[in-house]
Order: sequence, then structure tokens, then C-alpha cells
Amino acid sequence: MNRKKNKRYAHPIVSREIIAEFISYQKTAIRLDLIATHFSYSKKRDIEALRKRVLAMIRDGQIKKEALVGLSSKFSSEVLEGSVEFGSDGIPVLLERASGETINILQRQLIKPVHGDQVIFVIEKQGIEKEKSKGKIKKILSRSDKELVGQVKEISKQLYFFSFDLKYPQKFLIKNKSSKLKPGDVIRVEIRTKGFEDRVPEVYLLDILDDQKIADLKIDAAIMKYGLPFEFSSEINEFVNSLPRFLDEKERSLRVDLTRKNFVTIDGEDARDYDDAIFCESLKDGFNLIVAIADVAHYVIQDSELDLEACSRGTSVYFPLRVIPMLPEVISNNLCSLVPNEERLVLACDMQISKNGEIKSFKFYEAIIESQKRLTYDFVQSIISSARPDSFYQSIFALADLTKSLLEQKKKRGALEFESGEPNFNFDEEGKISSINIRTRSFSHLMIEESMLCANVCAANFLSNKELPLLFRVHPEPDEEKKIKLKQSLIAIGVDLGKGELIDYQRVLKELKGSVGGKAIQLQVLRSMQQAVYKIQNEGHFGLGYEKYTHFTSPIRRYPDLIIHRLMKSVIGHENETMRSNQIKKNKKTFVYDYEALEGMGEQLSLAERRADEAVFYFLDWAKCEFMEDKVGAKFNGSISAVTSFGFFVHLDSFPIEGLVHVRSLKDDYFYFEESDLTLVGQETNSSFGIGDSVLVKLSAVKVDEGKIDLKLIKHDPLHRRRSPEVNKRIIKRKKLRGD
Repeated sequence: MNRKKNKRYAHPIVSREIIAEFISYQKTAIRLDLIATHFSYSKKRDIEALRKRVLAMIRDGQIKKEALVGLSSKFSSEVLEGSVEFGSDGIPVLLERASGETINILQRQLIKPVHGDQVIFVIEKQGIEKEKSKGKIKKILSRSDKELVGQVKEISKQLYFFSFDLKYPQKFLIKNKSSKLKPGDVIRVEIRTKGFEDRVPEVYLLDILDDQKIADLKIDAAIMKYGLPFEFSSEINEFVNSLPRFLDEKERSLRVDLTRKNFVTIDGEDARDYDDAIFCESLKDGFNLIVAIADVAHYVIQDSELDLEACSRGTSVYFPLRVIPMLPEVISNNLCSLVPNEERLVLACDMQISKNGEIKSFKFYEAIIESQKRLTYDFVQSIISSARPDSFYQSIFALADLTKSLLEQKKKRGALEFESGEPNFNFDEEGKISSINIRTRSFSHLMIEESMLCANVCAANFLSNKELPLLFRVHPEPDEEKKIKLKQSLIAIGVDLGKGELIDYQRVLKELKGSVGGKAIQLQVLRSMQQAVYKIQNEGHFGLGYEKYTHFTSPIRRYPDLIIHRLMKSVIGHENETMRSNQIKKNKKTFVYDYEALEGMGEQLSLAERRADEAVFYFLDWAKCEFMEDKVGAKFNGSISAVTSFGFFVHLDSFPIEGLVHVRSLKDDYFYFEESDLTLVGQETNSSFGIGDSVLVKLSAVKVDEGKIDLKLIKHDPLHRRRSPEVNKRIIKRKKLRGD
């Protein structure tokens, strides 16, 4: 992450922390040139960058001015260069070019900066200790020629452009208005204005996008906002189009032929890439389950341009109406997709599983399969519900029996199961949302999920047993602080989290199932969890209850799975040779990746996953607002799902949507936020709002551009809640202060 950040700086240098540590060891004041010598800086540009960083540290109170000699203290007169950067919260900062320091911008100034502007500025106000310095922009050197997509709005009979990208929160004058342009139009513009610092920034109209679906446009905005790569270079497209469409006979001879087994794929109706196929048969003492995964590594050569692009993307991004693929469709939907009646290269996980669902043995090998049918979840559900077994579908019935056993093992492990499902958005022909519901998971979904879990566990054990490094899928235990807060809030409603172990979480979720406010409290439990990441250190998977776990089953859409495939194939390719695992361990090398490379890739791919999630959430927040916009004034039942100092969020019963009841709208009392038990407590009435409380609310406002929904409380039906001793003490103290 630091490497990525430094690329933005003209001359990256050591961090503030390292400089401060070095200076702290000096017994007397030290000159800048001696600091530069210590860090091996000899070039003028590097010394200048170091000087500016040191000055910034003095400004912010990190080091004392007296600790150095030979430095100018005239900060306010020093002219600096840098760029303006707006965060997603719409607040801009100055990024000083030489040192990479961030400086706040004075709010009151005539110059109107835009994200990406290159500027000249001076320090107007010195930072003291934790308070940051503030800069004043003297001149805009240039504006970045940036294309934006957004909406036209009318203010005082004047048309303005508002970007969908929150890094551009200001209104823009439209320089070249069209007679066809009207409020509400979605348009594409370009910032071209140079100068005019004292005026509202201007944009030039490029296109009116009325012919596109509004949802498509918002997806475009999400792509731009989060910098998602969405196009492949001509070189990559040329390469994938040149890949052979037929299997090489030599390659065929090196693989296990599984074409006579009745493999099938089971996916959703709208699936286009089929990266896994299954075969299952009942045996006398259990089951034989073979999970066949598309051999993407055969086509995507490590360190090729295609591979580097896939690594940069990290994952496919799934919007409700569009997929931004990790790999070109020629590979994902054709060469590697396990379509019916076509021979395909796979990496097979061949497992022997007992009748009670325990994996007794497994092996991995390169194979060839020919999927017999492309099945959907709905069709499989109808098959296993049928009383007329078809001989072709014996594999499906065997898998159904195996899944029942695997689910029993899942209960024994204590794997977490939440009631809440994923929202499903339905769109009309104009691209507007017609309905939102919860996507149901049938038993047929569980059949595939449990099969993939088995294969992933086997992959983690296979590679770790070879004493080789790999990327584990790690889900850490809940943070201790969050665990304490969750425990306190649960105790208040009579639910005991116990020691906070996995089995305790599973018990709590079971207790909450079907209870009043249970879904909302389950959301609180879910939010107390840490995010899963990719790491070379095995820390287990808390949520699934596995000691070792990795991702192996989706190399078409997840780059970590592709890494595991390469590691797996390298082991398989060397198993007939005399290379010993201890030799590999001694050299700290895998066959294809070293430890350091894997560690860095784990961090990068975890960030790429977060980026993809945030882009999709950004779109979904808009989609939910767009759906609710015409329902302002309507009343809804719901449950409080989160409590903050500024109000509480309500999860509606009718739709999988949350809105905010702001504390300012609660007129009857002044409410304090009690963080220890996550409640809002009234100063006068001592009434409280807590997670799980049932409420009736009115939809008061929808801010589509901000992705926010405002609610007004009408009726409150609180859960019976026991206050903690700390909260009771504070209530008594406030009463005494009021003279009650």
C-alpha cells in the first residue's frame, strides 16, 4: 500500500515516524544535511523533499523546532506546490508535491478548487500538536481534463451539472448548453476550464445520455468513482483470440480422463461462466465426491500481460445488471467455461467422504471432463423433491444425501448461520427498479456450497501438508473491544454471549432466530465480525469453523484461486520427482511464488476485494434510494438495527432497506448516546432506544445523490432492556446536576 502511495509523490522519502525516531536519539540540535546523510540522500531534489517533510512535522507538532538548526521558520511565506484531493465525504485537502504531506484547506477563500487541480498555496495557519496546518490556495496552475457523468439540476432558473462521483461535490456551470438540455437529464461532461479561480467551475457538455438506462449510468459512475478497470487492452484481446480452441493430444495424454463420468454444472438462471462441475456417487461406506474446477492456469500464463491485468483487478465485480470480469469473456465464457458436451481441462479434487460427512481422504490431479448437462438450482430442487428418480440423476440424489451429512458436520463445527439473505433487485425495461426482495437459498444451493467448501478445505490441507506457503482465506475472531460491546448489549436483553467462542455465537444466533427484533440483533452480531482477508499466515476461519481454509473453486472470477491452482499444479508436476518439501522450505520458495511475493499479493488482493465490494455497495445504496423515492410520506414497520450518537438506523420489514432516524428529529427529549450498551437515553424521561426495538416510521426524505434515506419516528415499542451499572450511574449523576 505504501508503494502505491509513493508513486503519487514526486520524490518519495522516509516516513515521519522514522525521521522522528532518528531525531529523538540526538543529544543536541541536528542540521538537515546530517539527517540527509544518515538516510543516504545526496540529490538536491531529495534533500528539498526531506526539508519540506521536516517543516511539516514542526508545523504539526511532531518534532520541536529547537531540535534542528539551519531551517527557516517562515512557514506562511513559503510558496508550495501540490494538488487538491476531495474525499468521498466531499472534504478537500492539499497534497504537497515534494513531501507528500496533506494539509487542510481554509474554508473561507475565493478560489474554487476541483479534485485533481494543480495549485500553488501557502501555509496560513500553523498546526499545533494534533491539529493540522491549514493552507490557502494562491493560484490554480491547471485543472485535470476529467470526464464525468452526472445529472442536470435547475437552481434559480440556471442549469448546473452535478457529478455522480462524490469526489466532485460542487455544482458546475455548463459552458456549452444545448437547447435540448433539461433538468433531470443524465449527461457526460469534461472539465476543460483553465483559470477562472474565483468563479464556479465550468464543464463542457459531451453527450446527453437519455438513451441509456439510468441504472447503467450509475454503474458507470461506480466504476469511475472506485477506479475499476473495465476494458482490456488490444494486446490482451489479440492474445486471447489467438488461443487454441481444441485440446492438444499431448496435453490430453498427461491428464486423467473423466469424460465418461456424469459431471454436471449447477448454477443460477443468469450464469454465463461455469467454473465448477460435480460428480457424486454413493458407496458402501460413504460417498465419492469429485469437484472439477476449470483449469484457468493452463491459459493464463504467470507474469504475462493478461496475468498482470487479472491480478490488478483481483476479482470480477458483480453489479445487478452488469459484470466487470477479471478475465476476458473468451476465457471466462468460452475456453474455460465448463459448458455441456465440450471437453474441458480441469483441476479435480477427488474426495472419499464417510456417511456421517467426514472427509477421509482426497487427491488432486489434472483431468479432462465433459459436462453432461447445465442444470439450474430451481431444476435441481424439483429433481430432488421428485418421487420418480431418473437413472441419469443418481449423482444428484447421491449429492443430496451427502449434503445432509455435511450440514450435520457444519452444526457440530459451530459454523455461523445468519437469517438475513442477499437483496435481489428486479428492473423494468427502462432500467428502473420494480421490486426488491430477499434472494432465497434452497437446498440445491446448499448442495453446491457444501461441495465447494469441502474442496477448499482439502486444497488448504494439501498445500500446507507439503509445508509450502499459500494464501489462506483468513477470518479472524471478533475484535476483543467489539466482542465486549456486543456482550454488554446482548446482556441487556437477556442473551448471554458466554466466552465469545464460535459455539457461543452459534448458540446466540439460534436463540435470536424468530424472536422479536431478532433479525436486527443478528445484524449487530454480523457487524461485530472482522472482514475475511488473504494471508500467508494461517489464523483459521472463524465464521466457517475451519482450522485451515483457502479459495480454490473460482479461478475464473477470483485471482487468489488462480494462485492456489498454480501452486497445486506445480506440486502435482513435481510429485514424481525427488524434490523434497524440506528443501523448498529451506529456500523459502514455492515452486512458483516466494513468501514475500505471496504476502504482498495477499494484501493487494484483499484491498481489491474491498474495492469491488464498496463499488457494488455504492450502486446498491443508490438503487435502494431510487426505489424508495416515490414512497416519501409512507409508513413502515421495522426494527432498530444500529444506534449511534447522531441517531438510530431502522431496518424495514417490507424491504431489505435501512434508513436513519436522526436524533434531532426526536423532539420530546434530549438524548445521550450510551456507547457501553449501544442505546440512546433521554435526559428527562430516561426512555431509551436500542437495537432490536420495534418501531413505526414515516419516510420523510430520500437523498438519491447521497444514497441516504431519512425516517421520522411515529411509534416505539422497546424491548425489555436491563441497563448496565455504568449507565445507571451516569443517569443518576445527570439527575443530580439537574436538581431532580
